[in-house]
Amino acid sequence: MIVDFGDLGRSLSVIPGGQSGHPLSRHYADQLELFVRGEYHPMLWTRAAVEANLEAETRLIPADELWPRP
Repeated sequence: MIVDFGDLGRSLSVIPGGQSGHPLSRHYADQLELFVRGEYHPMLWTRAAVEANLEAETRLIPADELWPRP
């Protein structure tokens, strides 16, 4: 991880075991080639940057909003 505290948008990282680190994850080795080559990918620091690069989204919604009690 290389963090540019003067401009967080220029920060870089690579995680060779994937974000979860779980060997059975389909994304476990996604960044392995970058790591081996000594390369990085941009870190996303703003909501706009994250939303522009989403693959999937998980929303946690309180049960009472899904099934209101009478």
